[in-house]
This record gives sequence, structure tokens and C-alpha cells, in this order.
Amino acid sequence: ADEPLSPMFAGQEAWSNDHLELLVERSDGSIYQVIVAPRSETVYLLNRRREDPKGIVTRTAETPGKGWQAFLAVPLDDLKPNMQLTPVTLRLELARIRKAGDEYSTWTPIETGFYERKNYGTVILDYSWTK
Repeated sequence: ADEPLSPMFAGQEAWSNDHLELLVERSDGSIYQVIVAPRSETVYLLNRRREDPKGIVTRTAETPGKGWQAFLAVPLDDLKPNMQLTPVTLRLELARIRKAGDEYSTWTPIETGFYERKNYGTVILDYSWTK
């Protein structure tokens, strides 16, 4: 996240700070959401309710005058993909929120917010290369 000015880290909650959000529509219809920000606790929400982020791995680093980086890994089983189908298709949104000026950047176009499933992008996991 390029940020030549000092990133805004106002509180302990990740959504209070400059942050990244990953939202995945699971095969059971639930929305799996992870929020990650430097100097903050990782937040995991399932259908907008806070859950234990067990198994989610995040790492962040800051470079003064340049910005910050985040690494995020989530357990594939938590996303509940239908592994009976090959390739596996996941629908998701990835967003960056810049608190200064309330700036939102998203992977796909949004109209009103991050929960617009119809606008989510598609990621295809194709395991056929193992054959």
C-alpha cells in the first residue's frame, strides 16, 4: 500500500486504521471476511459477526515514507469450496481502505459497499495440473 504520508493508525481495531479487507462468498452462502492492518489485531468476521481468527496468518511491515505491506493466508477449508467440482470457483472482493480522506480502492467495481456479491470477482483454483 503506497503511502508517502504517514499511514493512519488510530486504534487497535483494524477497521479503525488504514487496512486491507478480503471478502469471500463461500459455497454455503456465508461471507468470510478478514481485515488486516499494521499495528492491529487481525479481525475475522463470518456474516458480519466476529469470530476467532484461528488458522489465519497475517504479517505486516511498514516502510516510512513509502507505505506498508501485508501478507495474508487463510485456510482453504474455511472458505468452504466445493472440492467436488474441478476447477473450484471462488467469488471474492479485495479492498484497501485509506482512512485519510475516506478513500476506498477495490478489485472490482462497487456501487454501495463491500457486500455486493453480484460484483465480486472470480478466482479459479484448477487442480488438474496434478494429473
